[in-house]
Amino acid sequence: MADHEIKVKLDSNNLPNATPNQKKLRRNDTVQWTCKDGNLRIIFAHSPFTSGALILNGPGGTTGKEKIATPKFKYTAEVTTPGGQVSSKDPDLIIEDSGGGPAEKGKTAKKETAKKKTPKKKAKK
Repeated sequence: MADHEIKVKLDSNNLPNATPNQKKLRRNDTVQWTCKDGNLRIIFAHSPFTSGALILNGPGGTTGKEKIATPKFKYTAEVTTPGGQVSSKDPDLIIEDSGGGPAEKGKTAKKETAKKKTPKKKAKK
């Protein structure tokens, strides 16, 4: 189990950018988001955490640590500046499933191939 931090920062267009933009995590790792540009809110359509949380608030810019439960999720990062401006963006976050299979290092998923139809032979007369 590892602890991960994702830093959110407003860019020159006042849009939140996550660093790293993509991050590989494993089940049971913990993750938290931080932002120095304002209050932070991370919003999930489906909770990826063991706690079931759908929204992580970061008053002062830091969310609490959450334990990863599901292998994939998307989220929205929302920053409210001290001046009251709200900006949001949907960064990517890649979660590795540590349960084995294709996500294991050095393993690749098998490609499924479509079965070829063989032409039927015509009956001899």
